[in-house]
Amino acid sequence: MKRLKLFTLPILFAAFSGTSQAQQLNNNVKVDMTSAILKNVSVKYERVLNKTISINVGLKYRPTSDIPFSNTLVNMEVMDASEEPVKFNSFAFTPEVRFYLNKNGYGEGFYLSPFYRFATFNTNNLQIDYDGTYQTVRTSGKVTGHTGGVALGVQWHFGEHVVLDWTIIGFHLGKAKGTLDGHPNTPFTASEIYSLEGEVTEIEDSSIFTYDRTVTSDRIRDQITGPWGGIRAGIAIGYKF
Repeated sequence: MKRLKLFTLPILFAAFSGTSQAQQLNNNVKVDMTSAILKNVSVKYERVLNKTISINVGLKYRPTSDIPFSNTLVNMEVMDASEEPVKFNSFAFTPEVRFYLNKNGYGEGFYLSPFYRFATFNTNNLQIDYDGTYQTVRTSGKVTGHTGGVALGVQWHFGEHVVLDWTIIGFHLGKAKGTLDGHPNTPFTASEIYSLEGEVTEIEDSSIFTYDRTVTSDRIRDQITGPWGGIRAGIAIGYKF
């Protein structure tokens, strides 16, 4: 009888351990609530690999709309109320690895997460200032950025399926490049072409980007390169399964 007990106890222990591991909910999908303030749609997927490590993938999209706080900029006289609002849209893809730091783990508690971000920005309705006047220019442009960084956050589990994820702060740095094209309503004159070409040095003095500008009578093109980066923060709520 004792031999039977000694034989069955390890089997029962292994069976219960396997059941507990099988029932572990290792996936969650989250929606970033704070991104909605800036008219972004942001979703994240997380796969818990073990007690300490998880893999995350984030997607963020902003449909074409005015730049944030346009009315505030007008009130501060940064923008002219008569100007047509600048439009832009953006997309970002952010894979990251999370390292959970406390004893709970398995996707819960404080974490550090190294991450990479690929982002694109498209814009139009820019206006160009030269010779003290504003010339309305039809524009289209795209900037692409590649950055890497690290974030600090904390995640809580409520009940069996609810997840709350607070990205406290994150920083990322890298490089960006892009092209901006503008087409005037009326052809640029020779003096206007000269003025626009000469503005590049002044622009670079007050910008983090390097500009390679080409101007013809019917087009202005800026090819830009330079450092890129940003700050991450936000609160997301999700479903664990």
